[in-house]
Amino acid sequence: MAEEKEEKSKQKRRRPQAEKREIQSRKRNLRNRAFASRMKTEMKGLKTSIEQKNKEKIQEGLNTIYSILDKGLKTNKLTANKVNRVKSRFSKLANSLT
Repeated sequence: MAEEKEEKSKQKRRRPQAEKREIQSRKRNLRNRAFASRMKTEMKGLKTSIEQKNKEKIQEGLNTIYSILDKGLKTNKLTANKVNRVKSRFSKLANSLT
């Protein structure tokens, strides 16, 4: 008898659809914010590298940003126009030093 109650309590409870959507929305929002934060941090790092005119860090930063932007495009977190615009601006800044 006690074993049956333990098994039932371990089972996942059924949630209303609205509650499930709220949970999913929070998870997605957290993931999207983390992505945006990482992207902005890398952009700031590349800008400082450009200001310091460190060519090795600039190339490394460009590769990182390109990768992040492409992943954002693939997962529909960014639009194609935004990705192309940011890539273009950063490559222009990087090329102005060489």
